[in-house]
Amino acid sequence: MSEQETWKPLECPECESKRANVITGGIKAQCVDCGSIFKIDTIPDPEAKQPKKQRVAAPGVRHRRDNGPQELEVTPVPPPPADQLGSLHLHTEDIISGGAADLLATHHRASKLAVKFGEELVDQWRLKTDWMLKLAATHRGRERANYAMRWRPTFLAVVALSHSTMLGCRAAKVNPQTVVAHRREDPDFDAQVLAAQDHCIELLHAVTMRSAIEGDTEPVFWQGIQVGHIKKFDNRLRIELLRAHLPSRFKTPGSGQAPLIAGDNNQVMIMTPERQDELIRMRREALEAMRPKPTSERR
Repeated sequence: MSEQETWKPLECPECESKRANVITGGIKAQCVDCGSIFKIDTIPDPEAKQPKKQRVAAPGVRHRRDNGPQELEVTPVPPPPADQLGSLHLHTEDIISGGAADLLATHHRASKLAVKFGEELVDQWRLKTDWMLKLAATHRGRERANYAMRWRPTFLAVVALSHSTMLGCRAAKVNPQTVVAHRREDPDFDAQVLAAQDHCIELLHAVTMRSAIEGDTEPVFWQGIQVGHIKKFDNRLRIELLRAHLPSRFKTPGSGQAPLIAGDNNQVMIMTPERQDELIRMRREALEAMRPKPTSERR
């Protein structure tokens, strides 16, 4: 490009005067002769420092434009539903996700169906115990008994899902000392609390069995986008369940002559009694070899 094409003189479009004053900002000029204002062409300042381009990270966005599209079309994959993972996932997730309200509704519906079909089933969490009936017979204890019937079902339902009486008190909005007093004065209510805690332990066993048999799904991410899921199994958890349910075949170390299972995480080693005796013998020989010899034998 020639110098004449690069630099254009300032010329007023009205009077064609070559004299002009540049207005602050360098975008417009004003003619000195006629006073008209007109736009001027500008070029970047070669001495000015050019700002560096900021790299902004985003899921699925490339930084290099010369290698494929700028933004990749990746659709996040939702987690698989519980019914696709197995029956254990389906039923345990229904119990846990439903919460205390769903558990109370289930017990209430079960008691209604029992009455309808002539089955002997009582909603234990809404049952008025003998202590409450005696308390409601008095004039001053009637309100106390009615208040207990409002907070007890919610308290027991939360305990059945968490095994914690403190969380049950918080959900039922009752003072923990009130619960302690009721358990001390009402043996039937104390039995209900223990039964609710046993329900939670059974639920924990079911969830643990679910993880051992059907596995757990973990999300897989690529450039910040969840693109899939992978199912993983914990072999250590399976071993502990085998020890709990088949103690005659899978015993803990030192409890019998059954195979010993040792290892951390997913690294498992099954040790038979013969292998254990061999290791003990080799250890003893190594200790004997490391023992210092007497002075007479050295000479």
